[in-house]
Amino acid sequence: ATFATKVVSQASYQKGHLAALTEDAWKGTESIDHEELRDTVAKLQERCGPDRLDAVDFIIVEGFRAFHDFELVKRMDLLLWVELDRETCHARRQASASPVPESVFLINLWPTHVEYQLLLSGPDGKISRARDRSVVLDGRQPPEDLLEAALAEVRRRFPMLGQTGG
Repeated sequence: ATFATKVVSQASYQKGHLAALTEDAWKGTESIDHEELRDTVAKLQERCGPDRLDAVDFIIVEGFRAFHDFELVKRMDLLLWVELDRETCHARRQASASPVPESVFLINLWPTHVEYQLLLSGPDGKISRARDRSVVLDGRQPPEDLLEAALAEVRRRFPMLGQTGG
């Protein structure tokens, strides 16, 4: 079977005027227009259903602060959190297309990630409140294995995809 899937990248909702207002600039949660992102997902969800020519079967929201807005989280059927240790995160960031100076990683990126992780997974955290829909993946795995683990969770949650995907 073929499924219509839309990917909504949080990076598309980062706004220069919002980034300018925050100390973390583009790396901060505040640089993202969360309301616009939520509205986009809501409009796509209106297209879910078999009776529409422009139907959407699956919506994937990806981004470094995808779980910040609990109103958006409430719309999600499955939350995949990639748990990373500092060493793996650092190595992958430095090997990416946008490496950062060591000081930026140590002073800004990693502490901000840890703070966000605690915010999400604490007793009142967004992932904690959506525990029945949340899966934590081991980000230390090689990227190919991480992808397979994510796909296995998607297939488990959505059996209509079958074993070969869609």
